[in-house]
Amino acid sequence: MSVANQAYADGKQTERVTSQSEKRASVKINSGKRKLRWIGILVICMLIIWFIPFWLVITKNETQYKAAQRELNQSKLQNLIASAIVDAGRGEYETARQTASDFFSTLRIQIDANDASVFSQMQRESLKPLLIERDDIITLLARSDPAATERLTQIYLAYRQVVSSVTPSQMKTSRRIQIKETARTFKILRLRIEGISAFCSNH
Repeated sequence: MSVANQAYADGKQTERVTSQSEKRASVKINSGKRKLRWIGILVICMLIIWFIPFWLVITKNETQYKAAQRELNQSKLQNLIASAIVDAGRGEYETARQTASDFFSTLRIQIDANDASVFSQMQRESLKPLLIERDDIITLLARSDPAATERLTQIYLAYRQVVSSVTPSQMKTSRRIQIKETARTFKILRLRIEGISAFCSNH
């Protein structure tokens, strides 16, 4: 075999060895990428699963906070009308008139606020008739008429009955809202996991 042929054969052998080495290296790199991808998916899934209880606690606390805020604002309104009764009973009719006016004004705002109101729809409908009494009561207080005290007391009792009563339908509605919030939370988490898995599979 001539020197040229020997050199050509050696060159081909070197190319084959180099090609095989590059293929093995490429397989190792791809295998390493796949391992890293699945490790990343596993870590993300574990973090999401770890975060679920905290998410549920935050959602529950937020619901409880909103409920507490509603009750607080309802109590403030009740205290207004109670203060008007006390002032009228003491003969302080002007102070009672201003307090009663604040009560009716705030009540009107809350009734007109619809879903943003501190009252449920059923409560808003039940409280609307109280607004009809506003002008008569304000007039009685402006005249320093003792009859205003009894009228204010009637308003107070009617208001307290509405805000204190919790019907079975309201309890069911509250529970349905909590179930929907929980279902929505799990749906968001599921979609995020699916999105992450799809992204990793395409890369």
